Amino acid sequence: MLTPGQGAESMRNGFRYLFHRTRQLSLPGVIAALGRKGRYLVGGLAVEALARWRGTAITDCRLQSALRPEAGSFPDLFQAEGVTRGSRFFLEAGDRDGLVRRLRAEHPEAISSMLRAADAICDHRFDLLGSGPTALGPDIDWHRDFKSGYRWDLRTFYKRVRYGDVPGVDVKVPWELSRFQHLATLGKAYWLTGEDRYAAEFVGQVAHWIARNPPQFGVNWACTMDIAIRAFNWLWGYAFFGHAPQITPAFRREFAKALLAHGRHITQNLERGADGTSSNHYLADLVGLAGLGIACPAFREAETWRRFALDELFHEMERQVHPDGGDYESSIPYHRLVTEMFLAVALLCQKNGVALPASFRHRLERMLEFTLWYTKPNGLAPQVGDNDDGRLHILADYGTGDPRDHRHLLATGGALFDREDLWAAAGARTEEALWLHGGSRPVRGPSPPPPGSRAFPESGIYLMREGGLYLLIACGPVGTRGIGNHKHNDLLSFELHADGQDLFVDPGSFLYTPDPASRNRFRSTAVHNTVMIDGAEQNRFGEGGLFWLHVDATPRCLAWETGPEADFFAGEHDGFARLADPVVHRREFRLLKKARMLEIADRFRGTGRHTFTWNFTLAPGVTLHPAGERQWELAGRSVRALLTRERTGPEDAAAALRAEVAEAFVSPRYGVKEKTTALRFHLVSGLPVECRFRIEVR
Repeated sequence: MLTPGQGAESMRNGFRYLFHRTRQLSLPGVIAALGRKGRYLVGGLAVEALARWRGTAITDCRLQSALRPEAGSFPDLFQAEGVTRGSRFFLEAGDRDGLVRRLRAEHPEAISSMLRAADAICDHRFDLLGSGPTALGPDIDWHRDFKSGYRWDLRTFYKRVRYGDVPGVDVKVPWELSRFQHLATLGKAYWLTGEDRYAAEFVGQVAHWIARNPPQFGVNWACTMDIAIRAFNWLWGYAFFGHAPQITPAFRREFAKALLAHGRHITQNLERGADGTSSNHYLADLVGLAGLGIACPAFREAETWRRFALDELFHEMERQVHPDGGDYESSIPYHRLVTEMFLAVALLCQKNGVALPASFRHRLERMLEFTLWYTKPNGLAPQVGDNDDGRLHILADYGTGDPRDHRHLLATGGALFDREDLWAAAGARTEEALWLHGGSRPVRGPSPPPPGSRAFPESGIYLMREGGLYLLIACGPVGTRGIGNHKHNDLLSFELHADGQDLFVDPGSFLYTPDPASRNRFRSTAVHNTVMIDGAEQNRFGEGGLFWLHVDATPRCLAWETGPEADFFAGEHDGFARLADPVVHRREFRLLKKARMLEIADRFRGTGRHTFTWNFTLAPGVTLHPAGERQWELAGRSVRALLTRERTGPEDAAAALRAEVAEAFVSPRYGVKEKTTALRFHLVSGLPVECRFRIEVR
């Protein structure tokens, strides 16, 4: 915390900065700056100066004035009749015995790994964002990117925290650690064993964070989304530990102050653009406010938080989710995050007697159906678009789960909507539903058939399935209403899976700001299973940063047919129409089900002469060997396939087509990349030109 003397000095520094900054500008420059950033240059810096002068800590007196009269004195705020009076979070103390029995009976295999994870948390060993298990020492530095060693100054006002400008440094690391998504694992270990050390660790970590992160200062107050997720996970922690003897009146008091500071900070820093544009960040802000508003009714502001957050969330469902159920940011991993957040809100409303609009329930169910269909037979999701492993809460398999496994959503949704098909598709991934639902599950019915082929046209995802065969085709727009923050240049790309084995895959994301070159490489046309022309991107990268694409390409589905013998898709995009000699790319996929054969045909129309590059990225572990003049054999651990380059027209193009086997990379999770192989074909030709490929799965 800042002392009065430090606050006075910080205020003087703030005024010095304002004076120095305006002296650097000419009068027109000052006017222009005020037009662009006036709220920050004047209002923002005044707020900063006031914060430094008065301090930002919530005093005992301020906390008392923030409580409803019937809440009593602040030490009682989080006792059994305090925080949960008239409301319910996901868990209550009375649920403990029943849920522990269910855990032991239904998930015995998860207990040992969960206890190991809890012990690692007590030892301050974390594996986050590709770091590998890392010991953070007895005194956790919450302001440090422990992957690079870089540290942010905790004295920096949150609006002036800079990130993304130092190579190799990832601001997501301190943010991810400070989300406290590990608290549920600590809580489960406490409920299961009754060992006081887990409760002591909860109190110690939260109290330490509060002491080292005064409101509005330092990197952990710079992103509202992470503040909201932290508050939500603190509520999870308190649901597990609220009755532990380590929860003293003094801790309850400081914890209440911190939650109040979180709620107020969220309301003052909602992440919605001036033009109304919103994303998963705004949703997280709202979910955090909704959680605080529902779980903390003793705060005078709680009802305002709850009403505002729920009204906005119901509106954002219509705004951010396509009618077919896909999230509008053009990323399947972010679809998981958004679905998880909407599910959490739906369940909290259900537990607290808040009626959900029918339109909200309907579209949430569509989101789960989208998840059901895109999930591959091996239980993993394809990595279409960005992936930063983002979650709201992690209630099972902390530190060990594959972030590409989204089936926990199906179990939770199956229980919410009484859908046996969703529940069955979750397989063994039902533990999270246990903690969210208190053990409820759908009424058993006959085993549902596996998903078949289905189109999600608004999301631009087309899925062909037959037995163990799975084909995903990407033909979606630049998401987030043309911003493209999490969209990749993957038009007419595909993933192919057979008999439990990935054959051709999307490369994933790897990193965001620490490595801009890798960021752009992993979202580029060149590394996706599609065609690049003249080295150009389907959609140009925006000059505004690493989370923007120009809307150059308009994707179109020209045909979609499904049947017992074959499925057929035809689509095109005009992303290369901006070239000096414009080109339109049309691609067709035909899946011959009984023959277990995929036919791909590429046609290009336009003018001029161009360089074409086809890319086929193999899944890690799949080997590639020449099998003839125009054939390559693929071998995985459980399946083999034969790729044949068929005829190319005109005839002179066939002779000019050159094959290349190249090293490539796939990122299965944020911060991790694995070597693999890519088969590429290069052609220089005039137009029109056509090339066909055949993949036979054996």
